[in-house]
Amino acid sequence: MANVITGAKAMVKMADSAGVMRTVGYATGIQITEVLLNGRIDSLGFIDTRELALIGRQVTATVNFIRIFQTNYGDSSSDGPGEGTVDEGVSLNTERSVTATARARTDNAFAIDKQQGFDLEIVDTQPNDGANERVIYTLKGCKPSAHSIVVDRGSLMGVQVSLDALYLIRNEGPFIGD
Repeated sequence: MANVITGAKAMVKMADSAGVMRTVGYATGIQITEVLLNGRIDSLGFIDTRELALIGRQVTATVNFIRIFQTNYGDSSSDGPGEGTVDEGVSLNTERSVTATARARTDNAFAIDKQQGFDLEIVDTQPNDGANERVIYTLKGCKPSAHSIVVDRGSLMGVQVSLDALYLIRNEGPFIGD
């Protein structure tokens, strides 16, 4: 059955130094794709495939806009945006130095890549039972694989990001139709 989602939003979360998940940003315009990879099992003497066996699963997402706030990221007493400007550099693997050499840019990219990914939680802001917001999907261990920055007259800035994720969790309902 299809879920009815009203007022959905997506929160970007990362673990702080104590392992507590903290909100560090938000995202909109999300499309999640989960692909099941099947392997064909063929036998000598038969022209047709004998069986399809599940051999893997890939989860990707495209995000129209993602915003990562500068946070007091290592401070477990803080949650959410800190003072200062937006800083998506750690999560989106962007270079900060204008004068960096090619070698330094390469080293910096691999240093950032060794950091943990972030989680993307899809939240229903108007649950049917009258309770608080509830997480309906969680994309675990997201890391950007591509992004483009768009500036136009209608908006200040949009960042289109393609994400690779470790796996997708469909959080427990109750969902309509369950």
